[in-house]
Amino acid sequence: MSFLSQETFEASTLAGVEETTAPGAGAAASSRNNGDFADLLEKLNEKRTTAREDCLRELIAGLRSYTFVDQAIANRESVFSSLVGLLRRSRETEGVLCAEALGMMMLLIGPEEDEIFNLVRAPLEFVITRGQSERTRIEATRTLALGSFICNTEEERTLAHLAFFEALFTGESEGGRASEELKAAGVDAWSLLFTVAPRGYNTHESRALLLENFLPLLDASSADLRVAAGEAIALLREHWRQEGLAVHDVSADEEEVVDSIVDRLQDMAREGSKRMSRKDKKAQRASFREICSAVVDGQHPEEVISYRTRSFRLTSWVKMKQVEALRDCLQGGFLTALAQNTVIHDIFDLDPTAFDVPVERSVVAKNSELGRWRTTTRSRNRRSREKAKHHFTEEGEDA
Repeated sequence: MSFLSQETFEASTLAGVEETTAPGAGAAASSRNNGDFADLLEKLNEKRTTAREDCLRELIAGLRSYTFVDQAIANRESVFSSLVGLLRRSRETEGVLCAEALGMMMLLIGPEEDEIFNLVRAPLEFVITRGQSERTRIEATRTLALGSFICNTEEERTLAHLAFFEALFTGESEGGRASEELKAAGVDAWSLLFTVAPRGYNTHESRALLLENFLPLLDASSADLRVAAGEAIALLREHWRQEGLAVHDVSADEEEVVDSIVDRLQDMAREGSKRMSRKDKKAQRASFREICSAVVDGQHPEEVISYRTRSFRLTSWVKMKQVEALRDCLQGGFLTALAQNTVIHDIFDLDPTAFDVPVERSVVAKNSELGRWRTTTRSRNRRSREKAKHHFTEEGEDA
């Protein structure tokens, strides 16, 4: 991958905390996980939709907690084939879960996987443009962008997807109408791929067109869409600064749209719509103060990510958008993946030895996503057994 900014993700390492695993626990856990994963793959073919949805939830939880990572990678052809098959014919909830699982799988298998990516690309594109479920279209948009970012190595494909997402949030996409929530996902997807865009994509001649695409989105009713558009503009501004171009170093054709954007960003950094709650107004002002500082003054964003005794500092919009996409995919498993996922280490140029964390886990924490799922499932199964037992007892008494 080629990134717009290289030295923008800094790590400071403190004293590590040593952890141990009981002798033989790793092998036992691995054997148990192999059996559990084989059962999961088989359950993906269940006839009942609710059974498949439960199976997908367990698969996603296991991938995010790194319980099934080795098994998923070893059986990746079967996993991808099953997920794509389900995605093609799924309804809303199942479709969302399929897209989430596909995103996790592509993050796990890593870069230079064009064959796998091409297997999932067309079904995801179809769901985004032709799907009936809005939630599934949004999740498929995030998954397609992440897959292109992680697995794709073809520059032409990256350019095609930049155009695909641009058409989505400008209203020129094929198929169904895009809601503001879907457009926000499209802007974020475009921003993620822009961080690895081939040189020459963002030419001086195309700058005005890019800015004109985002200007009307700043007046959208959706706060997510307004913020996504503002962050995309900040990302463009950061890139132009790195290329030695100031915001006002523009042609006559661009000057008007640049002035309009700066004025609008400054307004949004000071006030909010009367229809917004006080909390939403405060959040918008905070977001756009940061965006405005980047666009007008060239200031860098900053966020510190802490993991146990270690902290990592993000200092660019490029890295902020990349981490945002990873968080959307990993959710509660983000810090686990940060410590163990070599793809993430490569993206941010991290030293894997800085993380003193055992890869194999003999026990699933009760408060983890997988632990909560297992507790809920056990409770549901227990109620079903008690109900069946009670029904059998009543029939015996009647007889």
